[in-house]
Amino acid sequence: MSGRTHAERHSYLEVFACEFQCAQTPEEIVKCLALWKIVVIDDFHHLKQQARNEIGKLLKLWHEQGIRIFIIGIAESAHQLLEMIPKLGIRNDPYDMKVQGGPFIRAGVAFGEAALNLPSRRNEGTFRQSGPRAYPPPFR
Repeated sequence: MSGRTHAERHSYLEVFACEFQCAQTPEEIVKCLALWKIVVIDDFHHLKQQARNEIGKLLKLWHEQGIRIFIIGIAESAHQLLEMIPKLGIRNDPYDMKVQGGPFIRAGVAFGEAALNLPSRRNEGTFRQSGPRAYPPPFR
């Protein structure tokens, strides 16, 4: 999911209810999050501060419930979360990455696919999933 898509929503309930098209209740959000092996939030820094704070405060609880959240955003947003909730540093590691080239990205995707036991996309024309959204074509 993209933080840009939900930049005008104020709370994590609004963000996830809109993304998953479900009720704006903590119970329903947790049910939806639990359907995924990992939930990726790209452009996290575009979310309103309230939504970022709420998500940050829930990361530990969600982790204990087996829900994995992978946050992608500018480095400052990771550091802000760790300053707000220092205990997040115990189970969550921020990584600062500069601009990387194609070989680095392809190697990172291959390592990630292997670690998550996902089928490789390198030899396929397109990569599909069973949901309403389709993954982008593989790296060349």
